[in-house]
Parts: sequence; C-alpha cells; structure tokens
Amino acid sequence: MASLLSEDDETTKTLNAQNKDDQGLTYTLNNDGTATVSGCDRTVTSIKIPSNVESNGQTYTVTSIGDYAFASCYITSVDIPDSVTSIGNDAFSYCTDLTSVDIPDSVTSIGNGAFSMCSGLTSVDIPDGVTTIGEYAFESCYSLTSITIPDSVTSIGNGAFLWCSDLTSVDIPDSVTSIGNSVFSECSGLTSVDIPDSVTSIGDYAFSYCTDLTSVDIPDSVTSIGNGAFLMCSDLTSVDIPDSVTSIGNGAFLMCSDLTSVDIPDGVTTIGEEAFYYCTGLTSVTIPGSVTSIGDRAFGDCTKLTNITFAGANPPSFGPNVFYHCNALQTISLSADMTQAQRAEWEEVLKRVIPEGCQIEYTDLTPTPDPTPTTPPADNNTATETASTPTVQQMESAERPDPQDVEATERYNFWMDVKADLRAAADGKTLRVHVPADYTNMPASVMEQIRLLDADVTVDLRWNGERLTITPETAQRKTALKAYWTFAQLCELYAQ
Repeated sequence: MASLLSEDDETTKTLNAQNKDDQGLTYTLNNDGTATVSGCDRTVTSIKIPSNVESNGQTYTVTSIGDYAFASCYITSVDIPDSVTSIGNDAFSYCTDLTSVDIPDSVTSIGNGAFSMCSGLTSVDIPDGVTTIGEYAFESCYSLTSITIPDSVTSIGNGAFLWCSDLTSVDIPDSVTSIGNSVFSECSGLTSVDIPDSVTSIGDYAFSYCTDLTSVDIPDSVTSIGNGAFLMCSDLTSVDIPDSVTSIGNGAFLMCSDLTSVDIPDGVTTIGEEAFYYCTGLTSVTIPGSVTSIGDRAFGDCTKLTNITFAGANPPSFGPNVFYHCNALQTISLSADMTQAQRAEWEEVLKRVIPEGCQIEYTDLTPTPDPTPTTPPADNNTATETASTPTVQQMESAERPDPQDVEATERYNFWMDVKADLRAAADGKTLRVHVPADYTNMPASVMEQIRLLDADVTVDLRWNGERLTITPETAQRKTALKAYWTFAQLCELYAQ
C-alpha cells in the first residue's frame, strides 16, 4: 500500500492557476469536492500522488487517476494514496520505465489498458478491493513474471494479460465466472493454469499461443470452449474436457501438435471448424453420440490419426473436408448394434469424407463394466492392520487386465497414471482428477495408495457430476486382492 507522507509535506498539494502542483501533475477539480489526476509533465520520473489538493482555499480529495493521465511518461515509480478508488483507461500506458506499482486497497477498478505496454513492469499486487480488471489492462507487460488476483475480482476483461510473455503461472480466484477473449493469449511462458469451478466459459483465444503450456484442468462448471481457446499451445499433451461442455469452438485446439489424447465427453453437441486441425500427435479419438455437427477440417492434417470411433447411432453433419490430409486414417469404428438402415446412412455419409482406403468396421462399443466388488467397504477407523493386507503392488497385479481387452487396459492405465500423480504430489496439494463418465468403479489399489500417502494430499474426483473428496485420513482399506470401489459406494462415502 502506498505510504502516507507528512500532512504538511505531501498529503496535501497546493495548485497553481493551471491546476498543477509542484511535481508537474495536473488535476481536474470536480463539483463534488473530489479531484482527478488528469496529466503530468513527461519529464517527471518519480511521483507521489497527494491525498488532497487545495485550490482557492478549497480542499479536494484525490479519488481517481484519469484516462491517459500518465500515458507515455518517463516515470520509474509512483505512490498512489488510499484516497484513490479508480485507475482510468490507459492511465499508465506506455510507461516503459515503470518497474513496480503498489495499488492501494481503496482501488476498486482498473481501467482498460491501464498499464498496457509497461514493458519494464515485473510484478503487481492487485488489492482485495478490486472487482474489475479492464480490457487489455496489462497488455504487453513483457517483463511481468507474477500477478496476484484477489477473490474480490469478478471480471477480467478481454486481453487483460495479452503478450505477458514472462508470466509463468497464474491463480484465477473462485470469484471469476468467465475467462474473456485473449485474456492470456501470447503468454508464451505460462506452463500451467488452474481454472476454478466458478468459471462457466473460456473465451475466444483465451490461452492461444501459450506455447509452454503443458496441461490444463478444465472444471465441470465450464460449458463452452471458445474459438481458438488453446490455439498453438504446442506443448499441450493432453486435455480432459468435462461432461459439462456442450460446444468446442472453431480452432479451439488448432496446431496443438503435442496433443496425443483427448476425451470428448457425452454432452458435446458441436465440434467447430478446425477444432483439432494439425494436432499431429493425435492417434485416435472417440466421438460421442451427442455430437450433431463436426465442422470443416475439424481433424484436418492430423497426420497420425489412425482410428476414429463414433459412439452414436446417427451420423452428425460433417464439413466437406473434416478429415483433410488424414492419410494415416485406417478405420472408422461404429457400433455393431445398429439396424441395416442406420448402417447404410452412416456409410453413405462417411464415404464422402473419409480418405481412400479407410475401412468402416462394426464392433461392440458397450463399455466393459469394471468387476463388481466382492467385499463390502471396510471402516478405516476400526480396521486393524494385518499381515494379510495386500500391498498396492499386489493389488495392481490382481487388477491388471488381459492386454487384448483394449478398453479395460485403457482404464487400468488411467488409474495407474492417477497413482503416479499421487506419489509425486507435494504436501498440501489438491489433485483434481476428471474420471471418464463411463467408468463405473475405482480399483482398490487407488484407495490404498491414497491411504498410505505420507504427504497431506487431497484427491478431488470429478465423476458424473459428483465431487468426491478423499484424503489419507478418510481413505478406506480393503483386504481382498481383487476388489473395486463402485461409483455408488464412493458417492455414499465422499460426495460433497
């Protein structure tokens, strides 16, 4: 917070006939007894904005920094008093020598472009009183490495952190409900981002060109992923799209060349044009029956894509070049549980869009149910450790499926990855896991792995619209080698 100076010295400034103080700051005096900083001499380098100004015997409280007040000035530091409640549009834009700024708790709004092009600004703490961060507020603050966004913020404007290329991480508070267009676009140093449950939409180009972003956790609250939202996130290897999402925008994952897998949930109705264009690492994808429209070139130039499974009985509408240059595509898998008329309709539609040589095969797409638990849940609080208690490795060995059972193997590998993440989790971490909707059980080895953790880790399972929270203290123990926890059992024990 900006420090208050002595009463005689700096908290009150006397203005001359041009409403300018002795620092070279110009003010607009308002009829309500307030004053706005409206300009400054460009040669000024260090500024201490007073709490009050005096003109013709009347005292005015300085409550705002006006639009363009310090734009293109050579200031290196500025002290903002507690009397200021708003920072106007482009107030400090192009102040390229400004390295830090202390915004007082009194400020509630930061205007559009307020600190845009402050290329020397390395850090900024936004106080708890701020509710709105304006559009392009910190655009092109190339040296900005960290930003603290308080829980009071409900709105982050379009392009607010565009081109903040040195920003490596950001914590978005639960108070934010939407991530606007291009908010973090071109933040090429951003490696991870945690999107809170309060967010319902990810705007157009929100994370585009975040070339170092390796993972993103999209919560169940999100219903739409905007056009180009993750465009050119070339290091992104996987993305788990929650069941709540109904639309994937045009170019949403365009040129995510390291993306090897994507789960499209049963709930998505629209996959936009070029949504996964040039995802050259993608080898297979399953399209749920809820999808009614797949845009042109949605999977164009996915040069390693060999198989696409369509789970629905009715074909969606396809863009004419939906599989453009997918020359490795070998099979389209459809459900064997279709009538001849439905098969004929699919074949008629697909022959217009799949590459030459690609085969249509009909297979049983019914999810393989996980084995039903053979023992009831044990009470962790009363159970006694015994020599017969199986280890996690013994459980895994018993749970390992027949490698010819592709679906069961995928599920086994999914839970193995979860356990690897658990073992690597740091003390105090919350590990959020989005469980595919068609999974009906969780292996006992996962519960045992949680129970045996030395670190204080919270496992946050997002599963079929439920939120299941498990900690080492609440994890249950099972002694049967071949035992699974059903979704219903877990809900009864851990649903929030």
